[in-house]
Amino acid sequence: MSSDYSVNSIQYWNTKFETKWELNRGPEQTTFFYEVLLKNLPVKIKNRIKYEKMSICDIGCALGDGVNKISEYFTSNLLTGIDFSEEAIKKAKKKYPHIDFECQDILRVKQNFDVIISSNTLEHFKNPLHITRYLTEITNNFLIILIPFQENEVNRDKEHESSFNYNSFPMVIDDFFLCYHKVINFKDTPNPYWNGKQLLVIYSKKDELEKLNLSSVIEPKVFVGAPVRNRAWILPRFFESLLQQNVKMETCFIVNDCDDNTIEVLEENRVNFIQKNFGKEFGSNRGEYSKKNLAILRNLLLEEFLKSDCEYFFSIDTDIIIPDGSLRKLLEDDKDIVSMIISNIPSGSAHNIYINQNHVSPVPEGIIPVDMTGAVYLIKREVIESGVGYAYDPKGEDVPFCRSAINAGFELYCDTRLRPIHVYEPNLELTANIISHEDYKIILEKAIRLLEKIFESVISLKSNINNKLIILDIINAYNKVANIINIYYPIISNKLIFSQMSIIKEYLDKILYYIEINHIDEANNILNNLLLPTFSNLTIELIEVFLPDVMKYNPNSL
Repeated sequence: MSSDYSVNSIQYWNTKFETKWELNRGPEQTTFFYEVLLKNLPVKIKNRIKYEKMSICDIGCALGDGVNKISEYFTSNLLTGIDFSEEAIKKAKKKYPHIDFECQDILRVKQNFDVIISSNTLEHFKNPLHITRYLTEITNNFLIILIPFQENEVNRDKEHESSFNYNSFPMVIDDFFLCYHKVINFKDTPNPYWNGKQLLVIYSKKDELEKLNLSSVIEPKVFVGAPVRNRAWILPRFFESLLQQNVKMETCFIVNDCDDNTIEVLEENRVNFIQKNFGKEFGSNRGEYSKKNLAILRNLLLEEFLKSDCEYFFSIDTDIIIPDGSLRKLLEDDKDIVSMIISNIPSGSAHNIYINQNHVSPVPEGIIPVDMTGAVYLIKREVIESGVGYAYDPKGEDVPFCRSAINAGFELYCDTRLRPIHVYEPNLELTANIISHEDYKIILEKAIRLLEKIFESVISLKSNINNKLIILDIINAYNKVANIINIYYPIISNKLIFSQMSIIKEYLDKILYYIEINHIDEANNILNNLLLPTFSNLTIELIEVFLPDVMKYNPNSL
């Protein structure tokens, strides 16, 4: 480091490493930063460094805690730590005798390394780009930099000579190319070591880009895995939804004990799959398959995932249709484990997340921490690499998976803004196609007019027994119509019909809200005293007009 500035002079750092570094938890902070760095390194780069046994140098290594953390993952690589402080190197050699440490100035390093890592060092220089250019001169393959990002220059640490923004690093430095960058925000994940942002920057030599395939490094790759059993009826629609995600992905399915033509559908769509059969001791219908078997199948998928170069595992059931672009949004959430929210039963009264060991209603909107999730969720590779996996549980194999992840120190979230559809049986998908048809807009227009009449009736009700019965009728009608809306609304493809559905949803919500605010006590009294609720002409007409095709093709859905 430069001796022109007393704060960052060699005397300053020798004194700090001798007297204050350990008292101020410097080793713990260093370890924290290197855990962050390793966690966020792209898998392809990490694997290439590891399996090609590239030499690694930690520039500005302090007491060696970072390079020691590196040694836990890169077990066969030649590792070196360099710092200009004699006091730091003396302590590092004593603390980690299995690692080579050398006292050298950062601008006078005596040899080249395949990989150079600089963690939270460049901010101590007034001209960090000059240092960066020099480091590329002594790097054979990759230069990896972790630095504070977008620090407030007024309130930043007194030791920090520079602040960094998006324009701080050029795309090209001689024959090195900026191949990866990622902003890591710690404001939402409290810790005692850093409460702002960090920027991870990776420069790669030109020939490395060709070996790695640059697009694969920049764009995270997702491994989509699911068991498949008797799902030929829904697979084409499922594959269609995956194609709308705009995400680089690899797929693998495990076909097990099928009675239908699932395999033919997979082959037609050129999808990678393996087979694992347990025998026909269980029925072929939904819910009749052993949870123990499902845990085995999902663990097999995890094994296939670890053989890949994908950075994320996307666990999903094949009867779930996810909204366009929703998988990319999960990637942008950047959580260890993050799910979408989905109902577990057709009525929509239960969902796939637990908060404080309970279902919560209403569910808060946003990215919320949860205790348990399942059905449709994205998992970072390091979670699986840590040994987190599935096991049998009467409540489902996702329960032990989530419990294992939490015990391993990972965090679970649900993005409740993303609401896929759970298509429970073939008839529901058929009915959704009917509703999406252009002719159905006539039925919806009638439904809207009837809802207008019902709403007018609700706001003009007076407190007498007959009107109380009408209130109860409206609640019954609301429940039936809302149930159909909730099931089909997320998978309507026709934009005009989608717009009409939106109007109907708004009317239904207004009607129920008005009843709850003004008449709920009366309605509850009637509900408690009547065994057979009646239906007003309006609500009967609404159900008959709005749901003819639904009742025709799937009468049991009501």
